[in-house]
Amino acid sequence: MVVDVPYRALLLRSPDGTAEAHRVRVSDAAVVEWLRERTHLRARGFPDRPPDIDTDTLRAWLPRLGELGLPYFRDRAGHPSVPSDTTLFPVYTAVWHAPGGLTTKVLVTGRGDGGFLSRVVIVHASGDCPVDKVHRLDPDADPDTVWAEVETIVRAINEAPVGWGPCDPLVTTYPDFLALDVEVETAEADARVAGLLESAVVH
Repeated sequence: MVVDVPYRALLLRSPDGTAEAHRVRVSDAAVVEWLRERTHLRARGFPDRPPDIDTDTLRAWLPRLGELGLPYFRDRAGHPSVPSDTTLFPVYTAVWHAPGGLTTKVLVTGRGDGGFLSRVVIVHASGDCPVDKVHRLDPDADPDTVWAEVETIVRAINEAPVGWGPCDPLVTTYPDFLALDVEVETAEADARVAGLLESAVVH
């Protein structure tokens, strides 16, 4: 039985002018946007192919054969040290990129007990991570205090004389993550039918 999947074949020209065959499920506009950023994304450890997912606010890649070692997937597999029985969910992220490949991230993660983790990560283009600091905010913390801390961190990073990219910080909020989760489930199912995924999915 033939299963109709949204992945389609797409031929592109590589930077050296040769033809490249890709399997994509995102719009042509998303592919064009990726092509504009291809060199910089590859330098930061992203897969060298169009994304599998493109929502209004987020792009994402699913780990195809041979890609699990890329920094993009390693970053998503790592989590700050927290009790193993605690449910975590992303609430807010802000990401900055500087010339030379320096990436700085503010990651706010909600905990099932009502608390939050505020995390700052700095990663060099080489993959070296000199800063990975986590501050735990207890469930009884005043929500205004939590947000004031996040705003203070974001403002300090944004105003640092580093030369951030013109569109930075790239901000993602809780509703964006909810939409991404739905899209990831669909994309994973499509990719499995198309035979594109590793046996263990990490995203």
